[in-house]
Amino acid sequence: MLGTHDPLSRRPASATALPRGNALTASVLAFAAGAALSPGNVRAAQVTDVLDSFDGGVGFHGSFGVNYRHEQKSARILREWVCQGGPSGSPNPLCPTGSTALDTNQLQFEESKNLVELELRAGLWRDLQLTLALPIVVGWTSSLDHADGVTSDNSLVSSPLIPSIFEVPYESATRVGLGDMVIGIDWAPVHESSSPGVPSWVIGFAYTAPTGTARKSGDTGAGNGVHAIALSTAISRRFGPADPWIELGTTLRFPSASSPFQNERTTQTRVSPGSDIELGLGSEFHLWNTPSEDGDYVSLDLGFRSAFTFEGREYSEIFDALGASGCDPSRGCTRTSLARVDRGASGETLIRKSDGATDVEQHATFGAELGVTYQPMKHLRLRLGFDYSYTTDHFITFADAGRDLDGSGNVEGRNSQSVNEYNPFYNEATDAYGRRFRASASHSWGIIFGVEGRL
Repeated sequence: MLGTHDPLSRRPASATALPRGNALTASVLAFAAGAALSPGNVRAAQVTDVLDSFDGGVGFHGSFGVNYRHEQKSARILREWVCQGGPSGSPNPLCPTGSTALDTNQLQFEESKNLVELELRAGLWRDLQLTLALPIVVGWTSSLDHADGVTSDNSLVSSPLIPSIFEVPYESATRVGLGDMVIGIDWAPVHESSSPGVPSWVIGFAYTAPTGTARKSGDTGAGNGVHAIALSTAISRRFGPADPWIELGTTLRFPSASSPFQNERTTQTRVSPGSDIELGLGSEFHLWNTPSEDGDYVSLDLGFRSAFTFEGREYSEIFDALGASGCDPSRGCTRTSLARVDRGASGETLIRKSDGATDVEQHATFGAELGVTYQPMKHLRLRLGFDYSYTTDHFITFADAGRDLDGSGNVEGRNSQSVNEYNPFYNEATDAYGRRFRASASHSWGIIFGVEGRL
């Protein structure tokens, strides 16, 4: 979900981020207790606030914050169904123009997450800030149930009448433990605190290390198993009691050796989770006193964010249920048997059950955030915030069959060069046209409370 805005909103995804079905916040942690102050008498908007040390006789500045966050996500899970058109003169009323794939409402997805984030910031030099953040997941569960009007008698997912993909209802294990640590650097080439009348401009870089135990279906790991690099830039300018800001950023993700996102074959069409680009804009409003280093004040921060996430392999809404499925590998819950044909000396066929990770279609996320910051005394700051986001409909099983290596026009289990062209992660039961899953009506919201002390 969208993270309420602060300097850490420029960080790449940590283990607390939602699966990439929720891309915008999937790229950021929740906002922190508020940005640390610059050493000037007044400060810029939080999105462009950086700690400043050893500047003009000023000594070291640092801060430590503890933030608690609760997140909720819900989505409808649709599955394609091939509607057969009727004979000429007697069309099927469900598909009167002819045979086609229709989306059918099958599942309701719910997710709840609670986490505590420890955050340390330090001013390294003039308008140069180092940030270290470690999320601790204290409870993360998800569930899938039949959608309204769907039972085991008419389900296209879990029914004794058809090959079941996984059991419904499904309840995941409770994920707990350390998440992925974030290390960030923010630098302000120009800043309003030292040059009154000019905009504040901040450039950010952050790296997420896969320090948490990578998630696997059915286990309690809370890490994403990826290396993530985030780049961003933000500008703000104060006009009376308002401090409007705009921010641009991108996050690139690369799988670690412990993640399920592995490159097994050249015919695999996607490997890494999707990268994203983000735009945010908003304003901080000074409700009581102007925010300063020493005085007490109250400020309100209102922002809007949008992001586009490119297609990639992800932890989707059905990740846990699909990977933990106990159904017979010959009845629809495996990768296609053709994908594992190596065509070696024995020409053996190797079949493996899905690990739950799937190829996910590109999608957009739009959200809003509202936060209140209260500084009752010089070295203490409190922050309460709320954010909401909506993710556009997108396929969450989206793998291509493979790559046409010999130019024959077809993807073959054994091409003219005796090479298997099939994607090893293509699952005919979930990726083929007429069988794919789609996430729809995806809504997320979060609330956070933070406390920050500073030097």
